[in-house]
Amino acid sequence: MPKLENIDAPSVLGITEQQLNLLKTVYKLTSKNKTATPREIEHTYRADHNTQIQTSNLFRQLKTLLDKQFLTRENEADYRLNIEGIKKTLDTRKQEYHTKLEHYEQLTNQLEEYFKKATETKGQPVVEYLTDKELFFNVSQSLKKADKYYTTSKFPGVAYTYTLYTKIGRGEYSQILQQRCFEKKDIEVWYLTPLDLDYPFTHSMAFYRDKEKALKECEIIITQLENLAETYDNLHIFHLENPYGLDVMLPEGKDLIDSYLFLRDEHMNATGGIYMKSPEIAKRAKETFFSLCSNALEVRGEQGKIIYNKLRGHLKRLGK
Repeated sequence: MPKLENIDAPSVLGITEQQLNLLKTVYKLTSKNKTATPREIEHTYRADHNTQIQTSNLFRQLKTLLDKQFLTRENEADYRLNIEGIKKTLDTRKQEYHTKLEHYEQLTNQLEEYFKKATETKGQPVVEYLTDKELFFNVSQSLKKADKYYTTSKFPGVAYTYTLYTKIGRGEYSQILQQRCFEKKDIEVWYLTPLDLDYPFTHSMAFYRDKEKALKECEIIITQLENLAETYDNLHIFHLENPYGLDVMLPEGKDLIDSYLFLRDEHMNATGGIYMKSPEIAKRAKETFFSLCSNALEVRGEQGKIIYNKLRGHLKRLGK
């Protein structure tokens, strides 16, 4: 058993080093019977780590830790460590680890068969059906190595709150995408979307089962999308009113090989997907994606304000 101080806690918990340091800062303050306000957290963090954390980034990280239930908050400005929430996350991640361990064992036992099949399909596209959970898990792994990411979406999930996206089974996907795009800023993300507000509203209603809370959630999502699009140059959102006829996710690294296609039910909810490993198919999908983007409006600047005002107008109509 490793020494406690040698445990790679960020990896085990599924958070960043900065987020772990914030948890330590909150614990340090509360253990000394101090109130862990954002001001105190910022001051203590700077003193302990000899580095400044931007206020906007601090609040965003605290919000993420609240959504993950790693922190609790009282009176809007009194943060505390949520030990039970952290244990619950560890239990979930431990179950996921055991699933991966089964994959390791299966590959070890069938390694020759695996390579035999790979040889038989050489030069041919690899096509595989994926469940919704498998689809977003595989895309999450691809995103870890990608430099660019092109995706169509009914509404950009990058603007969803962590809690809501976790409830629909895409928490890890959301975390990796946001970390790469907004914290590390080492990936370009391109969305092609009709900005169908009914989509996050339906998700919110299914989660909250309360119309007022669902409307409030959508209001947060619209504001977050606006702030992100205006703040980050590596996030490109293109709005296309008419159906784009293409449901695709394309992670591009050194090479463009993998493409993922959504499968949807009659309510247009994603039920799974198809994975295709083929440079030629991925290349054609990317060309089609940018051909559609050329007929779309980028959601930024004055053009973006008009679109966001329309979204807020639609939200009011949903509230009636």
